[in-house]
Amino acid sequence: MHSWRGRRPFPTPSVLGHEGIGTIMQLGEAVERDTTGQLLALGDRISWTIVAVCGQCVFCRVHRLPQKFLNLFF
Repeated sequence: MHSWRGRRPFPTPSVLGHEGIGTIMQLGEAVERDTTGQLLALGDRISWTIVAVCGQCVFCRVHRLPQKFLNLFF
């Protein structure tokens, strides 16, 4: 989020190392939304990471800082 908001003190573009970016080419059966509830569609540009957020802890729900979430799972 710091990079996306322009708050990272490093030159861009840069590779952060744990995230991927891409374009949705195909959606699985019954896949309609991302983990934040946003609708997904073919052609959407997305970013992902190797871990998933819980969506339930104070960082996910209140502060909207999923990168700080307490219930890490892969």
